[in-house]
Amino acid sequence: MNTLDIATFADGGMIREKTFFEKIQAHDWRSYADKIVLVRGCGDIPIPPWAFMVIAARLAGVAKQVRYGNEHSNIIVSRLRDLGGASRDDSQAPPLDSESQKT
Repeated sequence: MNTLDIATFADGGMIREKTFFEKIQAHDWRSYADKIVLVRGCGDIPIPPWAFMVIAARLAGVAKQVRYGNEHSNIIVSRLRDLGGASRDDSQAPPLDSESQKT
């Protein structure tokens, strides 16, 4: 199981929207292709609920399974269904940045 610590996307000990989305854009999501990914929250910094949703959305089309929690206690957030050979290339996904979120 691959682990993704949400603190990876923090800036100065907290999730700041602008830098969070910059880091989300720069992250190599393809490295999680067909893998089980555990998204681990960080007890040391406050994490807004929308940050987990953004990460889960990025992983949902790539990872075989997305889990949230820790190695001993976690829940399944998403499972990749058989797409019948359809491409799961995340490069076609619309960009996630703070400007596109303001409508």
